[in-house]
Amino acid sequence: MAAEPRDAQPRRWGLAAAIAGVVLVAALAVLVRVGPTTTAGQRLIERALSGMKLGRVGRLSIEGLGGDPWRALTVARLTISDSRGV
Repeated sequence: MAAEPRDAQPRRWGLAAAIAGVVLVAALAVLVRVGPTTTAGQRLIERALSGMKLGRVGRLSIEGLGGDPWRALTVARLTISDSRGV
């Protein structure tokens, strides 16, 4: 058997790293696209947005997030309340 040239191994590692990078980017793209359409993803978004301060306007409250956020988002209740609760 002939031995591989010394520079073949770094190229092999580079190829493996490139393939791993492409797989990682593809997995993240799927997660970003599909994640918010799941019930758990929608609840995570609700928790992240509810109570968010909107500058001097007040605080955001969101309930009943549903549907596909990229195409047909539905919200059962969306309110903005100030310091007096109005």
